[in-house]
Amino acid sequence: MKIKKYSCTQFGGLKNVDIELKDGLNVIIGPNEAGKSTVVEGIYFTLFKNHKLRRQGNDLDFRERFTPKPNGDYFDGKVEIEWKGKSYSLEKSWGASSYSKMMLENEIVLQEPKTIEVELKKLLKFGEKTYSNIIFSKQKDLKNAINLILQDEATGDLSSVLRRVVMELDGVSVDKLKKSINAEYHEIFGRWDIEKWGPQNPNKRFQKGVGKLLEKYYQIQDLQQELNLSKAVESKLTKIRQNLRNIEDEKKSLKDEVENHSKIEADINKRALIEPKLERNKELETKLRQIILKWPQQKEKLKYIKEKLTQVKSEIKLEEKQLLDLNKLKEKENLGQIIAKVNENKVKLQEVKQKLEEIPTITSDDIRMLEKLLNKIQTCQTAMKAGKMQGKIIKSEVPIKVTKDLEQEKEFKPLDDFIAEGYLRISLGENTTIEIQSGEFDFQKLKSEIDEYKNQLAEKLENLRVNSVEEGKVILEKKQQLLTQKDNVENELNFLLAEKNYDDIKQKYECLKGVNNERSAVEIESNLSTLRDKASQLEAEKISITERLEEWSLQYESDDKLFDKVAELKIESKELENQVEILAPLPDGFSTTYQFSQHLTKVRTKLDGCQSEIMELKDKYYSLEKDMPDSSTEEISKQLESIKDEFERIEKRGKSLIKVSEVVKEKLKKIDENSFQPLAESFVKYLRVITLDNYSSGKIDNSFNLEIHKQGIYMPLKLLSAGTQDCVALALRLAILEVLYNGQAGFIVLDDCLIDLDPARKAKSIELIKQFAVKNQIIFTTCNPQTGELLGGNKINLG
Repeated sequence: MKIKKYSCTQFGGLKNVDIELKDGLNVIIGPNEAGKSTVVEGIYFTLFKNHKLRRQGNDLDFRERFTPKPNGDYFDGKVEIEWKGKSYSLEKSWGASSYSKMMLENEIVLQEPKTIEVELKKLLKFGEKTYSNIIFSKQKDLKNAINLILQDEATGDLSSVLRRVVMELDGVSVDKLKKSINAEYHEIFGRWDIEKWGPQNPNKRFQKGVGKLLEKYYQIQDLQQELNLSKAVESKLTKIRQNLRNIEDEKKSLKDEVENHSKIEADINKRALIEPKLERNKELETKLRQIILKWPQQKEKLKYIKEKLTQVKSEIKLEEKQLLDLNKLKEKENLGQIIAKVNENKVKLQEVKQKLEEIPTITSDDIRMLEKLLNKIQTCQTAMKAGKMQGKIIKSEVPIKVTKDLEQEKEFKPLDDFIAEGYLRISLGENTTIEIQSGEFDFQKLKSEIDEYKNQLAEKLENLRVNSVEEGKVILEKKQQLLTQKDNVENELNFLLAEKNYDDIKQKYECLKGVNNERSAVEIESNLSTLRDKASQLEAEKISITERLEEWSLQYESDDKLFDKVAELKIESKELENQVEILAPLPDGFSTTYQFSQHLTKVRTKLDGCQSEIMELKDKYYSLEKDMPDSSTEEISKQLESIKDEFERIEKRGKSLIKVSEVVKEKLKKIDENSFQPLAESFVKYLRVITLDNYSSGKIDNSFNLEIHKQGIYMPLKLLSAGTQDCVALALRLAILEVLYNGQAGFIVLDDCLIDLDPARKAKSIELIKQFAVKNQIIFTTCNPQTGELLGGNKINLG
């Protein structure tokens, strides 16, 4: 891009300036205060300064510097540009009539600042800082940048020097950039967990070291809590206001109703006194008229009831006699049954006695005696049988007779066996007898005892008329059964007679033989119950009518006087009706005066309740109002949204800062990896030309550590002279532009950068400037006409 023309109506000390600039070298010549620097500033600010100025900071300084004195109220500038063979113009005015206007190559005019900015960025290859610090930079600013670097004693790496120079000239100090990034990083992310993207400790509220992001986070939490509280309170207040409106409406309705009903309350109260009395009179009149009709009827009815009651009582007596006869008949039947059972039991008793007389007389003692004798016989026999003996006749020529134990003697033949339990007697013919016994006892004595006991037993059995002990036991048992049967029959007879004489019972039965009745007791008792109920009913009715007639006689004396009483009531009721007619009627919806009075009382009570409720709600309302935050819900919501926007903006800024930090680290890493080598080579090339080869680079290692040598001698950077520093600044600037433009045409503004050079270096520098102007546009300002003549090119004289 090249500047074709600059013009202004007034800008600082310039008036109606119109300067045409050409390709190559343009030299603006003029004495001090002629406006050379103002022209350069006019071009720069027309390109980069917004036409809308604020009343503070740099804008205020800009306005004070370039507003024409003494009475100027505006200043302006216009720049015509050529880019890729196309022409553009940019015009701006500041002050009273501020505006921006840009004309494109197709004569389209842009006036919107943002649109102009977009189009201008297409033409300007670099950012404003690059133009300000490199392309439009003054020589003294370049020298200051070099001096700042030279003061860093640690630097010996020329590539690092060049890197820092480039960044310093573009408005960015490497160290300051790092510090700025770190400072802003901590300013934004203090106490913020980047990985979790939230507070470092969600359960603790930090007071110190809190970054902007966490601060806004806390503010959002606080405002959200305040908003919730405000909404809750406002909701309650809204509800109370609605309730107040409803109660006020109800109160007004109740008040109107009370006022309307109060107007007729006195008449209704009078009506409440008169109407009941009138109602009572009418009821009494109706009652008395009914009594007048019923009085003779009741007399006749009483007479009929008395006659009917006499008849029913007579029927009851007849039924009671029938029931009595029926009871005698039952007694007759009962006595007959008793006599029959008694006779039956007498026969049984006689039969039992007859059987008792027929069986032998035997007692329990007799049985015990028989058993005792039998036991003694068995004991003796058991003693005799203490040892068992067995024998066998093998051979005998004489007859053999054997007596075993207590058995009779018996003849045995050869080969016959015999067994005895305790005693044997063997007779061998008539001459020999053998006696054998087991154990140590006297067989004869035992035999004698057995015979004695058997004789006693036989005698006792004979006396008792029984054949054995067992038969005696059977007879005794049978006797006991008959005795028990006899006792049972006698007990039953005693029960049937119940201490009465049998003959008396029989005589009474004979007396009742003539009693008969064909009706059942159920029938008689049912009819008797019916008659008694009827008699009770008639008696009660008789008493009721009698009492009623006595009451009427006591109250009214007679039916004639009752007629007079009815007439008096009728006259009184007529007077009461006349009084009621002049009173206010009951309102619609009320059927009684009591209902009206009750309703009016309830309405008044409800009205008082409404007033109390209103006061209570107002107290609640005022109490809640005190709890309300100072700001409204809407204001808090807007504030919350604003804080959220700020949070998002800071969050976005923070995330961008993280990316920038990463990018800066990466870029610095790449820069440190010899990305400035082309710049270093151009710098050394220009420095050797300007210093007449007195300064050149020495050894270059892989890290591009350059050593500057003067005639082969290493020269520390801090020992360079002021003139050499100017040479370094010019060489550096030309080298930077050569790298930036990268073979494309551009422009550069040089103030008089040759003023401190000796003639030889000045000549070499002019030679370099002319060579640089072959491809690029140079705007050179100087107050020295000789320098202008040496430079040549398009001369522009000011002043």
